[in-house]
Amino acid sequence: MMTGARVLDTTEPMPAASLDAAGSASGLLVALSPGIALVLLRGGLPGIDTASLSLASPHGPILPPMSWQAIPGTDPALSLLLLRAQPGLAAGLPLEAVDEAGGRLRLLPEAAHLAEALGGLAPAAILRVVGFLASRGRRLLRGVEDPAFAACCHAVAEHRVDGDEELGGNASGAVGAVCVRCSRRRHTRPLGLTTGASGRRRRVPASGSP
Repeated sequence: MMTGARVLDTTEPMPAASLDAAGSASGLLVALSPGIALVLLRGGLPGIDTASLSLASPHGPILPPMSWQAIPGTDPALSLLLLRAQPGLAAGLPLEAVDEAGGRLRLLPEAAHLAEALGGLAPAAILRVVGFLASRGRRLLRGVEDPAFAACCHAVAEHRVDGDEELGGNASGAVGAVCVRCSRRRHTRPLGLTTGASGRRRRVPASGSP
């Protein structure tokens, strides 16, 4: 069972980013589907209490809900932020992160592909990532089908780490029925991942494919 994931649902959106926040951090922004985005942070958000995290861009607040998950056993420490895709969330567009204690940080997301963002992660870390995506993504979707997101979940589940360790069986079980609910369309186009070590590309069937 996944533990440690935090669902952030700020009821009062913060104002547009002032861009003069103390400190800075960078992250990788991955579009998992037209409706869901993932930000990967190496080293987290220093000085920010993620339990009360709010984000804003120059165009206005980043709307909740957002889910945060730290992935143990990664070096540097990896944290994930899953949220709905929205106009203020774009590569190269600075964000201001704040918390209720007054912490402030400037975050600059950079565009990345899923395989690039997950490159080098150990099998245990991959399992935690796919479990987090499946469980929290389902909450974001709230029963709405999202075939592209389901394909991403399965692509992560079948990802080869360092070209020689197959995670398919265990990780696919972690995704389970969650991805089936995300997509019941048998004709969904499969999504391929390129491994970080060998550069080989393999195709992974989307949910519901034979």
